[in-house]
Amino acid sequence: VRFPDAAAADLLRPGDVIDVMATGSRSAAPGIVAAGATVAAVPAEPSSGVGGDASVGSTASGRLLLLAVHPQDAVDVAVSQVGQLLTYLRSD
Repeated sequence: VRFPDAAAADLLRPGDVIDVMATGSRSAAPGIVAAGATVAAVPAEPSSGVGGDASVGSTASGRLLLLAVHPQDAVDVAVSQVGQLLTYLRSD
């Protein structure tokens, strides 16, 4: 999942439990799309300096997080990435 607020996402660590929240769009109301998601990984951002490969994810904005969610929530999380902003609430 790519969160648009990179600074807020950088506060998370593997093992943190969060509720993933979509801000809503014209076709969907705001709300929690995955309760109790576990942060599985916070991948390092690709470097853009000499020797770095800035092509990976260079067109996307925000911060990438790998989340473990319940199977029934996976589709909701994926769909919410299109046309909505995602944020999180700490569950612990």
